Amino acid sequence: LVEAKERIAQLQEQARAIFPEPATGSAVDTTIAMGTDLAAHTVALADAVQWTIDNVDLEETLIIVTADHSHTMTISGYPRRGNPILGVVETEPGKILPDATGKPYTTLGYANGPGYKKKQPDLTEVDTTAPDYQQLGTIPLVIETHAGEDVAAFATGKNATQVRGVMEQNKLFNVMHSALFDK
Repeated sequence: LVEAKERIAQLQEQARAIFPEPATGSAVDTTIAMGTDLAAHTVALADAVQWTIDNVDLEETLIIVTADHSHTMTISGYPRRGNPILGVVETEPGKILPDATGKPYTTLGYANGPGYKKKQPDLTEVDTTAPDYQQLGTIPLVIETHAGEDVAAFATGKNATQVRGVMEQNKLFNVMHSALFDK
């Protein structure tokens, strides 16, 4: 047990040296809950994961990227392949697919949150890809809530093959434990 505690402390110290501010994942969660600046934090998380992949020995290191919950964010309508994820829905580049009222709508939307509007705005002249654009929500809440769907888990490195299909979150602990302590 003492050896395990020492190993965990060593790994935590190494992680702090690499990522002195491990808030990238929580920054993504916060921006999703507020419905703004989604792209910047998502890219920052992707960059942190790629840096880690490039700078560790994957024979000895397990990297898992997952979440502890989902959100009420959804992809709406029928956006074309390659449609900007933060943009309005298009059938082809520059050709907007309107909703039933004839207005453009965004690819992303929320079931609830601070983006609620009593009257749906006309997004024709709105830059929905701007960092300060707040995605629309259908139920007015101060902050968007968590949802109940299963979340994805992606893994690479030691024991990554144990992360596959639908699995309970608590089983990820077993995968990580095995990567740390099994010879």
